[in-house]
Amino acid sequence: MIAPKLLSLEETKRRLEASGFKDSGERFSGETGNYSVWLTEWGEPVMIPEEGPDKMCAEWVLAERIEKVLETRRKRR
Repeated sequence: MIAPKLLSLEETKRRLEASGFKDSGERFSGETGNYSVWLTEWGEPVMIPEEGPDKMCAEWVLAERIEKVLETRRKRR
């Protein structure tokens, strides 16, 4: 099995900002891990996992979450 590519906190932030997300400044710690909360320009939140002391995120997890949240954008008529 191939290990997933992990992105640094800086790279994760860069990709989120490039996709139009803003850091809400909120952090969540629960049974499933630690997360940062990011918002779209239309206010849709997305929780991004921050794993380990370096707060890394798997590339495929980030891509999947960005894609799902961007699908909630209202279509212009």
